[in-house]
Order: sequence, then C-alpha cells, then structure tokens
Amino acid sequence: MVYEPRFYRYGMGKNRFKAFKLLYKETDIWVGIDPDSYRDEMVEFLRDEIIRLRKILETYISSHPEFRDSLKPVKPRRDVPRIIKEMCEAGEKAGVGPMAAVAGAFAQHLGSKILEKFEVKELIVENGGDIFLKLMRSAIIAIFAGQSPFSGKVGLEIPPEDTPCGVCTSSATVGPSLSLGNADAVTVVCREASLADAFATAYCNRIKSKNDIEKIIAEVQNTPGILTLVAMLDDVMGVWGKHHLKILKHAG
Repeated sequence: MVYEPRFYRYGMGKNRFKAFKLLYKETDIWVGIDPDSYRDEMVEFLRDEIIRLRKILETYISSHPEFRDSLKPVKPRRDVPRIIKEMCEAGEKAGVGPMAAVAGAFAQHLGSKILEKFEVKELIVENGGDIFLKLMRSAIIAIFAGQSPFSGKVGLEIPPEDTPCGVCTSSATVGPSLSLGNADAVTVVCREASLADAFATAYCNRIKSKNDIEKIIAEVQNTPGILTLVAMLDDVMGVWGKHHLKILKHAG
C-alpha cells in the first residue's frame, strides 16, 4: 500500500465552496461551506468538536482496546457516547470492526454539528476520502483509485434530495488504512457516512481478484442501507445503485 498526498482536495468544489482544513493529531479534515453561509467562528467550533471526539475515542479505547483492534464487530458497552455506539452498529451491519467506520463517523458527526449550530445551505466534510454531504444542487464526487485506468475519470452524481448522506471509499492500494483485499477502490453511498465507511471497508476486504467484483455487485443488491456501490480493480469496474456514474470532463 502506498500513501498518496491529498491533492484531490484542490479541485473540490472550486468556487462553489469556501474551504478550510483542520488538523489535530492524525485527524485531517477538509470542510467546504457555501460562501453565503460561511462564518469565521465555524472553524474554531469544528476544531473544538474534533478535539472532543478524539478525547471520547481515546478514553474509550484506553479501557476497551478491542474497540480499536478488532477486525470483527464489537458490542458497545452500556451508556456509551453516541459516536461509539454508531461505529459499533455500523461495524455490526457490515461485518467489520468498529474502527472501519471511524473516518466516516467523524465526517458525519462534524457535518451534523455544523448543521445543528449554523444555518448552512451546502456543506461537504471530507476525512481521508470519506465524505458527508448536504447539498442544494447536484454534485459529482470523483473516485480516486490509484493506478486503475478509471481513477479520477469517473464520479457519482449525488442529487440534493439524497442528502445529507455519506460517500465513502476504501482502497487496498491507496492510503494508510488496513485492507485485506486488493481492490483499487470501493465507493459506497449510504444515508449515514459511518455505515458507508464500514461497508466500503467490508467489500474492499473481500475483493481479491477481478472475478470477485461481479459477486459483490450481485450481493449488494440485497444489502439494506446501501444506496450505491462502485468497485474497481485494475481495468474492471462494477456499479450498482440509484446514483448515476458520470465521465468527468477533465478526464483524458
């Protein structure tokens, strides 16, 4: 697996969003808000929220290390914070450990907090390629898939009526996250970003060869909670769901 710099952020939204980054420990968040809704105090508000969420996770993991280490679903303890419960529930539905949902869960919680606190027309929160969206008009989310010939050349069109939602991608060839499979990218759309993240990880783990993509596409049609799935490995791509796949104009 090779780490790739997050150059894809430079083209996100262009003039459509007022964008800023937030860094805290390993957490690296990109936020885009429509210019009319943007307020300077949003930056500090989200920074404080990231610190709060990190503290919740670190405290829980210190006494329950299986939450961090398990590759299988973990039952949450009683009266746990909401983000812990949602990560466990997402892992249970997808058949993976709760940390498979962490990036999507962070994006979802930060996006939800902004929507609760401020009047916002459009919002994107991106965390390591996992995205929480709230839109007023359609947006195309490009899929980066490393060395696959499809990488950066196609994207999913997400209409506003399907938001808020999560669009999350897992890869065995791009980024630092653990993967047990070989897929260049598996992108999943769900109403909850935590669930999209968990399912993206689960299906990415199961794609060992190009032949596995057809099996995954057949299975996902009967999987509750998934709106759309795109899987890529080398020159093979499988697509299922309600969202349209678009060829990007800049694709060569």
